[in-house]
Amino acid sequence: MSVAAADQSAPSPSVTRSGVLELDAFCAGCHYNLHGQVVTVDDRLGIAVCRCPECGRFHPAGSGVTTNSVWLRRFATLLLFIWVGVVLIVTGLGMLAMAGVISSSIDGFTDWRQVTKSGKPVVIKIVNGVNVWMEEGTNIVVNSNGNNVRNVYTIRPFLTAYDSDGRPNIAAPIISAVSVFLGFLAGTLCVTLLWHWPRNRYFWCLLIPLVPSGLLALSYGSSDQYEFIRNPVFERIAGQAGLQCVGLLLGIMVGRKVSRTVVRMLVPPKARQLLAFLWQVDGKTMPGPLVK
Repeated sequence: MSVAAADQSAPSPSVTRSGVLELDAFCAGCHYNLHGQVVTVDDRLGIAVCRCPECGRFHPAGSGVTTNSVWLRRFATLLLFIWVGVVLIVTGLGMLAMAGVISSSIDGFTDWRQVTKSGKPVVIKIVNGVNVWMEEGTNIVVNSNGNNVRNVYTIRPFLTAYDSDGRPNIAAPIISAVSVFLGFLAGTLCVTLLWHWPRNRYFWCLLIPLVPSGLLALSYGSSDQYEFIRNPVFERIAGQAGLQCVGLLLGIMVGRKVSRTVVRMLVPPKARQLLAFLWQVDGKTMPGPLVK
């Protein structure tokens, strides 16, 4: 008589329900995962058992398992949720940083001014010793407190080589360099934290700069205060988002190598074993400690 037939013909034990199995345990016959199955106590044998719903075999519940191992699994589940939260928080902070850089690039070439309905700036001219509000470039007098003027943003020279005081204008290259750096940092974190992804899936990380830039484009595009400079604003958003994407792709290409270098510099050899996946995922062997 086969083992399966013996199990099928054996009388069901007189049992008392005692809970459910809270860990992964596999049936010896059909390899079904018994996690979540009802645990009962056999009154004749005095042991906890559970039955496979697929083949009907009885198994000792929690064989070789202690109470500590169950709590360790629960703690591991908690750590998993914390890890997911950390990844989401880092992603959100990265998006906020990129959006802040793009906003800074826009603020760097705009000024808050009063303009007429046609969009021409309003300036103050002295006529017969009296301050008169006029449309710039004309002699048309306007009422600064009336309905014929409003407060909007206008363009000022952001990309000129020198500012109004004759000093070199370095705001543009600094902001652009920060955009590339943020993109590179985001790409490096993607290939390090999400090391288990295949290479072609990392292109989804381009959403990190594209999502905030798209939201900023909607925000600036719907604001009447940017009515006369929407095209330059969109160009600035697209330019900075493009630099961030370039930096991100560069981080995806070499980011894991950078992470391995940082790990070798800062983490002792013994503790470094926990980060061996950074080498194994690329088919490399983690180097051992340096021998003097």
